[in-house]
Amino acid sequence: MHERYEQEFDVIRSAQLNLILLAAISGIARLAVADVVSPGATTAQSPLPPKTISIPLEYREVKFPIAGFRVSLTSRNGDRSTSIKKSPDTKGAKLIYGAIEMGKDRIALAWDKSQRKLYLDLNRNQDLTDDPDGVFSASGKGSYQTFTNIHLSATNPSGEWRLLMDLNLYDFGRGSMDGYASLRSFYEGQVELAGKSWQVGYVKELLRGTSSAESDRLLLRPWEARAQAFSLNDRSADTCALRQKLFLQDQAYGTKVSFEKEGGASKLKLELTPQQTPLGELKLSGEYVHRLVLEGARDCTAVFDAPPSVLQVPLGTYHHVQVRLKKGDDEAFGDFDVKVAVTDKTAATLPVGGPLTNSVAVSRAGHVLRLSYQLVGSGGKPYALVYQGQRKAPEFAIYKGDRRLAGGKFEFG
Repeated sequence: MHERYEQEFDVIRSAQLNLILLAAISGIARLAVADVVSPGATTAQSPLPPKTISIPLEYREVKFPIAGFRVSLTSRNGDRSTSIKKSPDTKGAKLIYGAIEMGKDRIALAWDKSQRKLYLDLNRNQDLTDDPDGVFSASGKGSYQTFTNIHLSATNPSGEWRLLMDLNLYDFGRGSMDGYASLRSFYEGQVELAGKSWQVGYVKELLRGTSSAESDRLLLRPWEARAQAFSLNDRSADTCALRQKLFLQDQAYGTKVSFEKEGGASKLKLELTPQQTPLGELKLSGEYVHRLVLEGARDCTAVFDAPPSVLQVPLGTYHHVQVRLKKGDDEAFGDFDVKVAVTDKTAATLPVGGPLTNSVAVSRAGHVLRLSYQLVGSGGKPYALVYQGQRKAPEFAIYKGDRRLAGGKFEFG
């Protein structure tokens, strides 16, 4: 804070601060909470569809990053990896050797940092000189370089996993490399469920160095939204964990992803098998909930679009919630760790929804006041507005009585 305010803040410390937030905020924050509907007594589900629904999933590449995460790499500077028998001629330049861990598979590589080249052993024969599609040039210089449009595959007893990624490699003089990948592919299908057409996407996060199904993700949104970008790293609720059971709107399904032979080739498919499951009542304490995703109960993920204020959900304890709010053209989203137990005895309450309120936390560091802005919804949960082009940043002003002492704008981060 500028020095001329030091004397003023000596007074502020003993006086009441009147903080006026001039936030350019959505209409969500200005509307009142509607009355909560009384819970019903039924826990019956819709009649079961006649049979298992099989959804073919086709490999699809996109221009936007679907997920970004650290890549499991092992590396040594200058010394040939024991898994490499033949290396490219780099005219004396040192190579940094390593390998990409892709599920249970391992793809050896060598990085020529001085020439901005990456060599991948795509055919797994321990020879880095005979893979013409495994040589990539970086767009950056120095110790941080980016290699784009890398196609990889992982073997599977019943089929072959494919993926497209961009790979960032960096070495800060430690004699080894670190990697960060941006995934740009997934498997896509279309299905008619709950009276509407859905885009279904399956993302298997093989690049995390594990083949565990715990990291598998499901994209589930209306088919008309299929051209929009999505990400596993945001909180938009377009994606969720793929568990053994999916509860969509008012129907439970068992889930299974597998390869099947079709015309001599292996094709990926998602099977949804209708099930009956006991239900309990869950109240939403706020409103404007456009999508709600519940995760955790008995290996189940529950997804609701435009849910009522009281809804029927499978019994169990939920530990994670994604929620998207919408009022007119304004949208906000939240992502919370919770503990909500749904039983067949009494209705549980989940504190999500609007209206949203501008909130600021004030802390002091010497003669400086630190102001942290939050958009808070029902139950004190924080939300973020969905970015829709240029939006004015929230502003603040500090007054002592009628005298304005300071003001400014909140910056992102």
